[in-house]
Amino acid sequence: MRTSLVAQGAVLAGRPLPLALEATALVKWHGDVHALRGVDLCVVPGEILALLGRNGAGKTTFVSIVSGLLRPDAGTVHIAGVDLAKNPRCAQSLLGVAPQQLGVYPVLTVRQNLQFFGESAGLSRRSARQRTLTIAETLDLTHLLDRGAGALSGGEQRRLHTAAALLHSPPLVLLDEPTVGADAETRERVLQAVRDLADAGTAVVYTTHYLPEVEALSTKGAELKVAILEQGEVLVHASLAELVATHSTTLAVFTFDGPPPLWEELSLDGLDISPDGRERSSDSLSLATHNPGSLLPGLLARLGSHADRLCAVDLVRPSLERAYAGIIGHGARDTHTAGSFAETGTGSVAVRETGKDPVQSGPLAEVTCVPDREPFQGE
Repeated sequence: MRTSLVAQGAVLAGRPLPLALEATALVKWHGDVHALRGVDLCVVPGEILALLGRNGAGKTTFVSIVSGLLRPDAGTVHIAGVDLAKNPRCAQSLLGVAPQQLGVYPVLTVRQNLQFFGESAGLSRRSARQRTLTIAETLDLTHLLDRGAGALSGGEQRRLHTAAALLHSPPLVLLDEPTVGADAETRERVLQAVRDLADAGTAVVYTTHYLPEVEALSTKGAELKVAILEQGEVLVHASLAELVATHSTTLAVFTFDGPPPLWEELSLDGLDISPDGRERSSDSLSLATHNPGSLLPGLLARLGSHADRLCAVDLVRPSLERAYAGIIGHGARDTHTAGSFAETGTGSVAVRETGKDPVQSGPLAEVTCVPDREPFQGE
């Protein structure tokens, strides 16, 4: 088994473990569309890799190649050290896959579905029965075991679909937008199952367009990595913490009663403002900074008579959504209105902190837009 590109800490008895997934120089064409352009990605045991990107970026093509549903035009895939091209049956037995499209048998009960998928993955009948009970409890399906899958709600079918991929406890799990269209309860159940898998040593590749979900996947024991695809290439592959620290800043939003002052009226020299980090809307000024502690008092002191019209100051913390928007260029937009604030008197405001960008009516409203589902065809 191959052990190249072995991750730090992935050792057993002093010997390196094979990567759960090693994809090297993957190339794929869909007709005249270059879907993957030499993609290199690896995942170590116990790691969650969040695979992000716009519609058509290549995420589903990547998952389809790794799962053996598509053949690459060039490049190799190794799963737990096994070459997918040379030994596909063995390699595919080492992974669990939950694609975007639901794959359950509506005429079978939940129990029958799970036992069928378990036995199909190589479990004995007895082991399949035991694992069915375990995974049903994990994803809150126990009370539905004897109900027909066709009679389940959309969220319940989504949980069953995900459970089928986890039944045989594979070393690698591929989840392609597993919570799309799911309710809040289903989403949290799936996220908790993913966290538990990683903590137990399973490697997980998780694609999604819902970026707050990625931050929610962080666990105390497992490392969360993020890879961003754009036009079939990997733009960034780093830990969540590294990505946010490198590509996101704090945003200070100053809201006024009426039009904000013009930039020409303020002296911004000497203030810690990120390059191209200024936006002006009909009632606010927004400044990106790495040091809000010095920016806030510095700008407040320069407002002059405009300070009497200052209503609120929002501090928007660095986040994956803001980092993603910066990397993609014009990809994703936070859509969350900041919470309430306490006004302490004319010209006096209380600074409020939020993890999301407040909705703006000016240029900020054009920064990002969370993309919808990515279609498989024509990627």
